Amino acid sequence: MIPEWILHPTVEEVLEKAKSHDLDSRELLHLKSRTFVYPIAHLETLKDPTEYNKRTIVQTLYNVLRWADEAEDGRLPIPDKIEVLNDQHSVIAEIARRDTSDSITDLIEGKVNKITNKMLEGAVDEETRVFVKHFGKGGKYSPLKEMQTFDKSIREILRNCTATMTAGMREALEMRELRTQDDLKKYCDYVAGIVGESLTDLIMDRKTDNYHEIDRIHAKILGMTLQLTNITKNIKEDADARSDYPDARTLFLPRDLFPGLTPQELIYGQEKSAREARENVFESLYQTAYLNLSSIIDYISSIPHELSGYKAFCFSPFISAVETWKRMRRAGAEAVFEGKKEAVKISPNEFENIIGFTEAVIKARREEEFLLDYHRNPSRFSFQSGGKQTNYSRWSPKYISPKK
Repeated sequence: MIPEWILHPTVEEVLEKAKSHDLDSRELLHLKSRTFVYPIAHLETLKDPTEYNKRTIVQTLYNVLRWADEAEDGRLPIPDKIEVLNDQHSVIAEIARRDTSDSITDLIEGKVNKITNKMLEGAVDEETRVFVKHFGKGGKYSPLKEMQTFDKSIREILRNCTATMTAGMREALEMRELRTQDDLKKYCDYVAGIVGESLTDLIMDRKTDNYHEIDRIHAKILGMTLQLTNITKNIKEDADARSDYPDARTLFLPRDLFPGLTPQELIYGQEKSAREARENVFESLYQTAYLNLSSIIDYISSIPHELSGYKAFCFSPFISAVETWKRMRRAGAEAVFEGKKEAVKISPNEFENIIGFTEAVIKARREEEFLLDYHRNPSRFSFQSGGKQTNYSRWSPKYISPKK
């Protein structure tokens, strides 16, 4: 069972509160980054007694990066998006530059207000409008105000992460489409590999855990693989968005994977050549992700039990990504390109079991044993409860019982 304090507030509860009160950083996270609500909570609930509580810092980081992500994904013309991303970087850099005791009211009322008004013009739905509006209000417990309270070295990590991510977003927007698989790798590195590196820098910082034996390269690979997973499961969603507002979105599927076809023919074509191209694109993306499996498992296994909260933070998103790839592969390329929910999203039951298993296996200190077996044959493990294809209740007790 997932604790109530993690389950709530729901999106609906956040939207209702937004009608009468300013939203704080935690509520913004619940509104737009629900997949990461649980891993971020584990930074506090599963941390070792000696581990630094990094929950607020990482929560703030994810909200800031979501701010940039909403700018990249909105309906604004690409030149406007690039201007917004530049301004966002400027705001975060200025907060990092100032002293903790300095006021940032001028930033909130000036550049942040300008960013908010522009982003609201391109907001794609009500949740996005509420997120953008309340992020920009700069209330006492807003992400920007929380970032201001951090030690300077922590603020610099957030600044560097934002700078790299927005640079990658701007480059992809300027290109309009990714031409090669190397372009895709570079994009994933810029917008997600940097997150893995920044989180590792956070652990290494003398103000937090001061731990220096974690491989930043493997941390980068974890971030890049999570990004590749999102790109693949959102193929149809991104394609529909490009159809709705074509001058506002980048094509993330490398053109060298489907030579001779237009993006429209790849997504919507019914000819044999289109079906074969979709199969080739999906299989290429899958193989790229699968090749990273060993490095990611080595990375998570290398995180010591003294950083159990951070280990749990990395563990559940990785398992969710692998289970998503398993689901997509079973469904096949056609279902993935059609964006069928059952093909691209794990079920609520699976997700709850992953979160519950994460908590139990970390507490039992048997996650490395599980990861070794999982790596050998992920198909042997299901996180579904009930149904003919399920065996979660049969295999999980082996790994969640403390060693004797």
